[in-house]
Amino acid sequence: MSLILCVSAVSAENSTDVGVSDAQDTAQEDVAASTSAPTTTSSATKQVKKIDADVDADDKVVVYKKNSYFKVKVKDDDTSKPLKKFNIKLKIYTKSKSKTYTIKTNSKGIAKFNTKNLKLGDHKVVITSAESSSKFKETAHIFVGKKHTTTLKPGASKKLRNKDVLRVKIKNDDDEKEIKVCFNGKAKKTNVMKAVFYLKNKATGKIVKKVDYSDFDDGKWEYPDKDYSNRYVAIKVRIIYVTI
Repeated sequence: MSLILCVSAVSAENSTDVGVSDAQDTAQEDVAASTSAPTTTSSATKQVKKIDADVDADDKVVVYKKNSYFKVKVKDDDTSKPLKKFNIKLKIYTKSKSKTYTIKTNSKGIAKFNTKNLKLGDHKVVITSAESSSKFKETAHIFVGKKHTTTLKPGASKKLRNKDVLRVKIKNDDDEKEIKVCFNGKAKKTNVMKAVFYLKNKATGKIVKKVDYSDFDDGKWEYPDKDYSNRYVAIKVRIIYVTI
């Protein structure tokens, strides 16, 4: 049995606020600097070793005004070793407005950005190198919304205040049984973060819980085998979601 979260990208409200990373990986706004001091030119030019970097950053769904970290992982594509103390630029958009911040990777090649100060909305993040040794460009999204919880029985649906409709579907195949948490049509202002399945043992009546998080595997949860689904029946699903 599996839970499939059918979630789509959402347009954001106008916002220019951005989060601030933790003490180890401090995010700083890029500010142009000028000086009147004279400059000198060296006769010898230092050669910078080029690095082919592999960048990994997943979309993030977070709760409004709560500490949460958007993470970027960078490693050397040739050696697969993490790139330590590597500077990365995040250009965070809300519609046409944006701000650029620089974050630095730790000893594991991971840089963090605290999303607490981001406003409600779907924020596009353009990730580029701040180092002359490497060039790359990746895109991700940070969806910031207010947290809500609802419980639905299999086959039930709920119309939210923002007019998105949540549904819990049951599907039975010869070799598979599924529970799907999804939307009627395309969700415009909602994202599901977590779902808790309540399953009852048909013989003993005992209730067991199975938890799934959308950021782990897109909300998919499967019964391990046919026998398990024959012994248990789904009675309800508690859904944790955020809206903008």
